Amino acid sequence: MSDLGADRAGSLGRGQLATPGLVHSSAAMLLVVALVATAVRFTIVGLGLETLDRQAYPDDTYYVLTIARNMALGIGPSVDGTTLTTGFQPLIALFLTPVFWLTDDPHTAAYAAGALSAVFGVTAVALAARLTLALTGSALAGLGVGLVAATGPVFVLTHLNGLETSLAATAFLATVTLTAETARGASRKRYMAIGALAGLAILARIDSVVLLVPLAAWGVIAHGWRAIGSVTGAMALVVAPWVAVCLVVSGTLIPESGGAVQTLAAAYEIAPWTMVAGGALVLSGLVPGQLLALGKGGGTETFIAAYMVWAILLATLVRSAWRRQYSLATALSLSAILLFLAYTTKLGAFWFFERYFAPIFVLALILGAVLFCEMSRNGRGLALGRWRVGAGSIGGLLAVFFSGTGLVFTTAYAISPHSIERAYSPPMAYSAAAHSFFPDLPAGARLGAFQSGALAYFAPDGLEVVNLDGVVNGAAAEAFRTRTMCAYLATEGITHFLDWEGNHGFLMDARGEGSEIRLTLMRRDVVVPGQNPLFLWEVALDCA
Repeated sequence: MSDLGADRAGSLGRGQLATPGLVHSSAAMLLVVALVATAVRFTIVGLGLETLDRQAYPDDTYYVLTIARNMALGIGPSVDGTTLTTGFQPLIALFLTPVFWLTDDPHTAAYAAGALSAVFGVTAVALAARLTLALTGSALAGLGVGLVAATGPVFVLTHLNGLETSLAATAFLATVTLTAETARGASRKRYMAIGALAGLAILARIDSVVLLVPLAAWGVIAHGWRAIGSVTGAMALVVAPWVAVCLVVSGTLIPESGGAVQTLAAAYEIAPWTMVAGGALVLSGLVPGQLLALGKGGGTETFIAAYMVWAILLATLVRSAWRRQYSLATALSLSAILLFLAYTTKLGAFWFFERYFAPIFVLALILGAVLFCEMSRNGRGLALGRWRVGAGSIGGLLAVFFSGTGLVFTTAYAISPHSIERAYSPPMAYSAAAHSFFPDLPAGARLGAFQSGALAYFAPDGLEVVNLDGVVNGAAAEAFRTRTMCAYLATEGITHFLDWEGNHGFLMDARGEGSEIRLTLMRRDVVVPGQNPLFLWEVALDCA
């Protein structure tokens, strides 16, 4: 292995991990971490679908469930049962499809999505602990990272969202862990296994491509071009079928949802610097804000927590530059930073930062452990009178503290009667909202909505729901881009519109020159106290 990638915090091989003492301690560590993660996640799952809907499920969960249901029925990837879409992450839809072979009850299936998400969440936490072990050689460090990830609100609540978040974390962390535990000159089968995992990570979430680029660069240095060829070939084989589907259905190499989200984000007209600054502050979600509050108001705790994350990422890069080494830890820091820049400067979808930034949270946690272990090995610590506490011991105490307080805040969030504001992505109790408005809609109504996931998934017989934000409906996305929404609503025969007031404004802005969309308010309802109210309008059209 080259000197550039051979430092201990980035390239421990299987031989170093296989010593009897370390294997024994790592097995015990992983068991403890998995048990804690399981207990926390499934305790919340046990509170029922209402809690998951209120505290964890975004509307996108119901999009994926609807697509999986239609795939189980043999219709194909579609929300409305007619229009095929690529506006979803395919791997989670494949995992959810068999659920609908076992039940036709939408509530049972939605609950199963949360349970499945929790299973992958437990796996992701165990892999985070295992990767920490591979990077540091310390089972104690792995235990610390595992406990914090097992109990922290930002991990638990995103691991219960019924979406691909925890699945993507599992696939990505499995890829990195297998890479970290692979010595140079390993068999072709092992390199192909790494490639297959990387392909699954991309199928789990397309943004994994961004995360994998710095990892690939490290792979070239540590394993050579021949190994990377095997990795790339296997990855391409895994991803190729989905790329073919995207080309056939939407004419693009990537899911059509990305373009739709960019269009929606642009409608908010947020300055780029504001987007970057806001995204940076969202990284404070790694630590519950109340834990660091220094006074009333001002948001000081938000800045402190955000600085902690950035300090870890940048310190890893500074350490690499000082040593002139491109380690695996360096690659992971670059992965986190590149993902941040991709969302804040390219996609601009500020409303789901917490979910989008899930890989950054776990990587910052792991890299923090690497830095602590590095300090400990260098003999640095904290002098307390005649005693000197090593950095590793300090890290262990911090892990216990943060995991304990994280468990307290996670419990408080889960049992709260209201949905919790978290970063830019508060859940909205979408299932409750859908059921609240269904009785107001007459038989034969065709309902249009930007937030149409739960509405379409739970729609009773006779009610047609049309997605208007374009995330799972290419025709609507095109109408929004070209400002011909009035004509599109007329083509679809939309009779009612249900959404937030802000989306009402977007609909009007995109109606088209000389066209008129007249909305008569039927009902306003604050389904979740403290959240934005939803409005139901009757639609009349006069399109140019």
